[in-house]
Amino acid sequence: MARPTRGRVPLLAAVVALCAAACEALAAAPSGLSSEASAGAAPVAILVSGMLDRLLVTPLMENLVRANVDAGTPVDIFFGMKPQMDGQNYASNKGESKWLVSEAASQSYAKDPRMLRRRLRTANVSNKELFRRLCEWSFEAGAGRCVTEEETEEPLELPDDQAHQSVMSYYNPLSTATGQNVLRKWRTIERLLKKAKRVELAHRFRYNSVLIVRDDNYWLTPYIFDTMDFEAHPSTLRSTSCLEAHGVNDKVLHLGRDAMERVGSAYQAWKRLPYSALADSRNAEEFLYKLAVLEGVGIRPTGFGYALGTITESGIPCFRKQSYNLSDRGGYHKCHDEATEDSPVTKLFRTFSCDTMNPAFFNALSSDEVAALRGTILNASGGAYNVSVVFIIADLAHIDKALMTLASLRSADPSARAVVVTQVQGCMRITRATGNSACVEIPRVLDVQTVKVALLTTAVFSGAAGGVLFAEPGVEFQEGPIAAFAEVSAGHDVVFAPRQSAQCDAITASADVSGSLFYVKSTPGGSHALMRAWMFLVEQKLPGGYYVGERVVSGINYTGAGLPLNVGDAGTVRGPSQKDFGRIVVDFDRLASTPRPGLAVLPKQLSPSGSRSLLARAVAASTGVRATAVPCGRLGSAHLPEEE
Repeated sequence: MARPTRGRVPLLAAVVALCAAACEALAAAPSGLSSEASAGAAPVAILVSGMLDRLLVTPLMENLVRANVDAGTPVDIFFGMKPQMDGQNYASNKGESKWLVSEAASQSYAKDPRMLRRRLRTANVSNKELFRRLCEWSFEAGAGRCVTEEETEEPLELPDDQAHQSVMSYYNPLSTATGQNVLRKWRTIERLLKKAKRVELAHRFRYNSVLIVRDDNYWLTPYIFDTMDFEAHPSTLRSTSCLEAHGVNDKVLHLGRDAMERVGSAYQAWKRLPYSALADSRNAEEFLYKLAVLEGVGIRPTGFGYALGTITESGIPCFRKQSYNLSDRGGYHKCHDEATEDSPVTKLFRTFSCDTMNPAFFNALSSDEVAALRGTILNASGGAYNVSVVFIIADLAHIDKALMTLASLRSADPSARAVVVTQVQGCMRITRATGNSACVEIPRVLDVQTVKVALLTTAVFSGAAGGVLFAEPGVEFQEGPIAAFAEVSAGHDVVFAPRQSAQCDAITASADVSGSLFYVKSTPGGSHALMRAWMFLVEQKLPGGYYVGERVVSGINYTGAGLPLNVGDAGTVRGPSQKDFGRIVVDFDRLASTPRPGLAVLPKQLSPSGSRSLLARAVAASTGVRATAVPCGRLGSAHLPEEE
């Protein structure tokens, strides 16, 4: 399709253009400068805008930068950020428009631990220093280039004429701070795009595509760029396939290289209003949609594994905008390209919603306990993000076993550091007897699985260490455990230890692993698995000890009602049977396209898809989590406590 001629377009003609352009085939590949990565994949530019205080660092680095570099796509990253402020700032809480829902939980929001830790370690840290650190993290994740700039405070251009008074009428920039913040974001993105094009010109290549993301995008799962598709269809715009708000969901925009030229200059479009249809827009989403369609850009709604998120004072994240009624628009699962509202990613975001702030999760630990735990881990790790620590939870009855574990750790690896969580008066014995541990006292019953998972999840989210090696009291090490787990952790989020047996067998997909010794990296995948395990425990076990959402396999052949089921067929536990409380309903993959995908089966007719360890079961039910196991024999003859 030819690009529409610029100029004022009559409203009727604009509407016709909208309809026609939406149905056009995507444009052909462009000509121009060759990519400097001609022998491999063309690079992709990631543009990040927003506020330094809201930036979620680890999901960005791990599931966008590192994940794509590991997949073979070079990545450059550009930051255009607003300087530090005294508190979080959300448009929904300004009270400027009835169209923006206020968030009562925002008073409980906190800063990303990695950004906060940097500020705590260096008094009065400058924005320049924070930007420098952002680039260090980007390079560590594999980025080829990192460009940063503070969001400019220059006055906005606000033409006060009749046409501009009707643009984004829900929060018009001429009269609201919310609308003006939208313009600032667009202006920042334009400036970053100019910087990206200067990089192209200087190094004689052309970006494959440009991904525009927000500061508070929490990427739960990796988003792997389809560079071949963008190469073939450079006029494509991918946007989230839900919460479109009359247009395109602008929380993530992935633009082909030609689409970048056409819709990347929204601020300029606001100033000049090249199409009359732009003046008749209710919000930013509708403005961008009309601009894209009138410019001949093909819009592809896409499911992504992210939600708007923030870290809370409880030490774990919550996910925003999870309570709208989307039943007549396909449901939240459309956002993530999943089958139902109880699919893994959709359910996790809903369970840890900022709107509900379920006290089972967000009040599990007090703010004082969270701060004490984080400080203790920082003490053990020395503040180095790439250092991992051994993590032991021991009530007073298990102090002797914890001391035995610490003694074996000191013998196997004198440089290893441990964190011990115990009850009041427990740290006195720990610190007196050992020199390789930091200790924190939590005044509560610790020998409860839900409490242990809450503590471990909070520890991983603390940002105070690169990973946590959990060891039950009584584990005895023969070899340096952190080195053993680190050797196989590259490209993985969770590393298990083989469950002890009479002979040393290699771990396979269906083999059993230990629940008393495992390593969790401080990645979105590692924390995702722990949050899933926590969800399992809070929702309670079903008959047979199964959990809603976990993956299982059939142990029977069944042909009733014309629905064939074979031994080994996999499925997902939906919940208890409403007709026979001794059975559970499983949605089997084989039956997904049938009218009755769910069958009520007896627990003895099923088994977990892999190990019976709680965390292993959570990993199997968690999209995008990468797990492996320490090779058989690598831990020597380490002793693991008997497990139930």
